[in-house]
Amino acid sequence: MKLNRLFLGVVFALLLLLTNCQDDRRIIKDYYFPVEDLKVPKVYEFESIGNEHDPPFYWLFQTVERGESTFLTGTFYSYDFVKYQAVEEEVVKNGMLLNRFRWFEKDTATQKPVEVPVQIEAGNVFGFELSDPPAVWVSSVHWRLPQDTLTKMTFIRNRQYEKDTTYTFEGKTYDCLKIYVRELIDNERDGHLEQEYEATELYAKGLGLVYFRKNIAKEWQMIYRLKHIYAVPEFEQKFNVRLQ
Repeated sequence: MKLNRLFLGVVFALLLLLTNCQDDRRIIKDYYFPVEDLKVPKVYEFESIGNEHDPPFYWLFQTVERGESTFLTGTFYSYDFVKYQAVEEEVVKNGMLLNRFRWFEKDTATQKPVEVPVQIEAGNVFGFELSDPPAVWVSSVHWRLPQDTLTKMTFIRNRQYEKDTTYTFEGKTYDCLKIYVRELIDNERDGHLEQEYEATELYAKGLGLVYFRKNIAKEWQMIYRLKHIYAVPEFEQKFNVRLQ
């Protein structure tokens, strides 16, 4: 009887410990792009800080539902409104999972975007729970150049929570997560030509990405911030374009 009571006591203590550990996990889902709000599509305009030669760019975000699954879609447009990239991320229980990645290059004959097939090797884009120590969220894709199919390009991104901070956007201060990032670009043909660099991202609660800085080389830093968020009709009217 004493052994049974001791056994039950140990089991109860372990369950209590596990429950407390689970309760200590911090949920950070609200710091990623606002999936619910983006059921109405919006355009995020980003501008360069400190380098007039880095042009602005735009991301069109929209949430779509298929069956019981929810996806966040994003389309990247250059300063002249040419589509170069489209992603689809699935909302899963513990984070955002890269479901589809599309890359576009301009056809030299027609000047229209042509899709380049991209393979996803790892798709952990952003986690919704913080552990101690913080987990590393790894995403990786590869593709072959249309003009040189013997060359394989690989892009790897590691994200990891660094600390809490704040950020002011359009006069309002938001709670933010500072994310440490490492990115690697590998050009593989006769060997490997790799470029690896560190970066920083800020994700504001209720907004998503509002700032990033890429330390690509000693004399080359790419720094961008969120300038404005548009409803699609407002954006198209302001810039006299039609997003497709």
